[in-house]
Amino acid sequence: MSKRAKTTTHLRMNTHFDTAKARAALEQMYKRPTDASSDDTEMDLVGGTANSTYVRRIKYPPSLRMMAWDGTEDVEVTVKLRGILCGFSLPPVAKPNKLSQLRNLRQHVKVTALGLDAFDQAMANLLQIHGMFSSFVGSAEAVQPLDFLPYEGNPSIDSHARYFTDRHLSPYEKNEPLSHWIDPERALTAIQPPTFIHGPDNIVDYCTLMGDEYLYDRYALHDPKLFKAGDIVEISFSCVAIPVKGSAYKLILNLRALTLIDDQLRLVRSSKTMQTISANRT
Repeated sequence: MSKRAKTTTHLRMNTHFDTAKARAALEQMYKRPTDASSDDTEMDLVGGTANSTYVRRIKYPPSLRMMAWDGTEDVEVTVKLRGILCGFSLPPVAKPNKLSQLRNLRQHVKVTALGLDAFDQAMANLLQIHGMFSSFVGSAEAVQPLDFLPYEGNPSIDSHARYFTDRHLSPYEKNEPLSHWIDPERALTAIQPPTFIHGPDNIVDYCTLMGDEYLYDRYALHDPKLFKAGDIVEISFSCVAIPVKGSAYKLILNLRALTLIDDQLRLVRSSKTMQTISANRT
């Protein structure tokens, strides 16, 4: 296991986190579709299907990607899934990392639905996507199996994005500056070598959902350090198969966005925990 500057934080289910309410809230959300567009370039992993999507081989960076036709050109498909944040490693990175660690440094999230059937459907749709990549390659063994560790026995899904891409793998992309929220102390910027870029596959949008009286979804920027385990979130990712050893591929869910949907259950848990701590001290 490679060393990381920041370890993944996991949700601690204590007596103050109401799992029943969390499941009920998430179940209601699954009944309302995400704001995935009406064309095939966005997909709700719970309610959608991959029937209108296809795989294309991309030269730079070398990869296979799930695409859809938007009426004029091939567009990479964005997949959306709502769940409870149960593990994460998010910006900012507090201390500079060694140069050797930069390549594998990543923004990572893990979500679960604590056993809801709808999440099983999401997993089934993800396996369908995996099968599509396997068919394109021509051998099921050529695409490594999806392997997400469960959370307390419940199915879960991991998505991540690296902070940097090797420049020679994306020769047509420009280096983008890391935002203040991603790198407030300029720790990463200070040690970023010219051989690495912060490009399209490395950029993650952090948002909060703000509904209005007309039930239209509006989004606002959200500081990534404010996300906490127990939040109900929506992850957006693209499906990318990258070449690994030999002629094999590894399918990764390349994180594109993390959106806060509801943090009230988590805030109640935090409040009750602090009350218990205070009571025990008196």
